[in-house]
Amino acid sequence: MRGKQTVDSFDVLYIELTGNCNLNCVHCGNEEENSKHLGFSHLERLLEEFNAGHGKKLVLTGGEPLLHPNIREILDVATSHNYNTKLSTNASLLNHPRFAFVLDYDLGFRVSLDGTSEVHNKIRRNFQAYDSLIAAMEKISERERQIVIRTTVMKPNVDSVVDMLFELGRLTKENRLKIYSDNIWPMRNIGKADAALMLSATEYQKFLKDLNQRTRNFHPSFKIIVGPTFGFESEFEGGPIQSNQIYKCDIINASLHIAHNGDIYPCSFIHHPLGNIAETSLSEVFRSEKSVQFRKIFLDRSNHDCDDCTVYEACQAGCIAERYRELFKPNRQPIKDAYCFREGSCE
Repeated sequence: MRGKQTVDSFDVLYIELTGNCNLNCVHCGNEEENSKHLGFSHLERLLEEFNAGHGKKLVLTGGEPLLHPNIREILDVATSHNYNTKLSTNASLLNHPRFAFVLDYDLGFRVSLDGTSEVHNKIRRNFQAYDSLIAAMEKISERERQIVIRTTVMKPNVDSVVDMLFELGRLTKENRLKIYSDNIWPMRNIGKADAALMLSATEYQKFLKDLNQRTRNFHPSFKIIVGPTFGFESEFEGGPIQSNQIYKCDIINASLHIAHNGDIYPCSFIHHPLGNIAETSLSEVFRSEKSVQFRKIFLDRSNHDCDDCTVYEACQAGCIAERYRELFKPNRQPIKDAYCFREGSCE
């Protein structure tokens, strides 16, 4: 088992402020949309505790976090502490005068872009989504705030991603968008996402090959980070693509995710309640026997269907969020990432 099992390794906190959202994306990993949100008193206590525990990064997410009725007060508290605060948003509301105050805060922004204009709009089920996002990114860039883009690869956009990257390259020059990176990962069968839109392992491997080949002579001002790559990262040398090491899944050794109903999860993709903020503190949950045992089972290599894979250390079974429940069955069988395209010993 990797990492320390004490609160000292608890560095990152994801808080799902609300279940409410103004979009209806086909790949949404949240549960069914609802108007429930975390109460401000609970949030204030969480943020104080996270700061006292020397937390390093806070990510405010949703739903759409700007729809929380106390978003201004939340940002006041969050940005008064020592950790780095990021807002994970679809950004459309930043174009409304009502939310202009958000850009006054010292925040990083995480936004999602899933293809060229027509493709992105179709995935968002909103014909204005693309133009709205670009306009919002221009506003963010004018205030010198960092933008990290997340792109989810799936059947509707797999042939659009490279053209999207080229378009982003143009926009960073002509519209002066200040993009730090585009983090590209495959869609997960989580929440209300439509599993029929997922790529097969073979299709995902082909995507990585095409992405690598078509961008060899592309020199963007932003990073392009892709994962999981299952050993294919060696092919990226000399090009602009980087492998995303997050898929080693140390994230559950260093973070917690708070759902809008107060349930505490190991991560955003694994809706396995470890406790609830109305009943216990974050540090107590992170150090609890239930959490320690969950991490031990989840990270144990003998539970990973990787045999003697020569690239295991590069991905360590990848993301097994869709299949993690199988690890807790009486007769559990080893599992691995649904997108792993390697077979046998992986040679």
